Amino acid sequence: MSLKKRDLYVILAVFCLGLVLALGSLKGNGKDTPYDEMHWKVYRALQAGQQRETVEKGCNECHAIVTIKNHPPKEQCLICHKRVQR
Repeated sequence: MSLKKRDLYVILAVFCLGLVLALGSLKGNGKDTPYDEMHWKVYRALQAGQQRETVEKGCNECHAIVTIKNHPPKEQCLICHKRVQR
């Protein structure tokens, strides 16, 4: 069974797509949200059932996001900064 030109293009396209997805997954996330006294109110609020979006609004009280180079502008802290499982 011989490969046709079209088959080679499909294989190349699948390889390129896989390469793009693999390189995109290597993008690092931020550090985990520390399990310390300063962040306990975040953990407690989430355990109490508050929405992530509501809890994240308090992050700017202590963290100046705009001063961090290459940081996304939105307040979506807990998407990248995962909570520590205790």
